[in-house]
Amino acid sequence: MLACRRPRRLGISCAIVLFVYIGVDIGGTNIRVAVTNSLVASGAFEKVVFPNGPDYEKNLQCIVETIHRLGSPVEGIGVGTMGLLNEARTMVIGTGTAPQWVGQPVVASLAEQFSCPVLLEGDQYCVALSEVVARDRMDDFFC
Repeated sequence: MLACRRPRRLGISCAIVLFVYIGVDIGGTNIRVAVTNSLVASGAFEKVVFPNGPDYEKNLQCIVETIHRLGSPVEGIGVGTMGLLNEARTMVIGTGTAPQWVGQPVVASLAEQFSCPVLLEGDQYCVALSEVVARDRMDDFFC
């Protein structure tokens, strides 16, 4: 049975944050959902990790519930995932580690749920972007 973990509060107060940005890392073993209140500066940051179970719908439900608990309103969601993506970058079309994600409407599901832009990208691009950002902010780098 897939159990969603409750996030620990690490400094984000919904009373003072106007909007949040969400990052989702879909790995072969675990799913990580993170929230921050800034894309530019080092803002408050929280992360929740839970198992990547065999059922896509249950995994998606855990992601959605976690995002609702972490903060709102959501300004945007970025999803990094393993495997090959379709040309439109809206779904995974091939992976050897988490076949439950293949052909599933990840982007459409999250965009519908949160009414915000959702970007899906492969892990290799997410890592490259984080390296570029971290280069200028090594004292603020988290991973």
